[in-house]
Amino acid sequence: MAGEKSAPHFFTITERFSRTKMSNLNLRRKRQVIAGQVYEWPSNLVPFQIWGGDANFQSLIRRGIKMWEEATCLRFSENLQSTDAIRYVLERGDSCFTEYIGRNGGFQDI
Repeated sequence: MAGEKSAPHFFTITERFSRTKMSNLNLRRKRQVIAGQVYEWPSNLVPFQIWGGDANFQSLIRRGIKMWEEATCLRFSENLQSTDAIRYVLERGDSCFTEYIGRNGGFQDI
């Protein structure tokens, strides 16, 4: 399919855009958080899972997570057993977002 052949270009463009945005994170000094232990991840690690996608998609997600770890104090741990985690889900559609940032309890799909 034509759409599948163009997918690597999409990932490359997305990755370049992400790197540009990530480099700008160092300019920001003020942090905005919602206070409260209920929004914090236990052991200060954000558990995540990757659902679907091929090896390229999964590698892209892992590289993006590494960029966040290098630019922020966030730390992630791939945990397939957790029922309280961020899930990166590859689905066809026109949206790629999450409604909330932070721990909600249960799975949070992106």
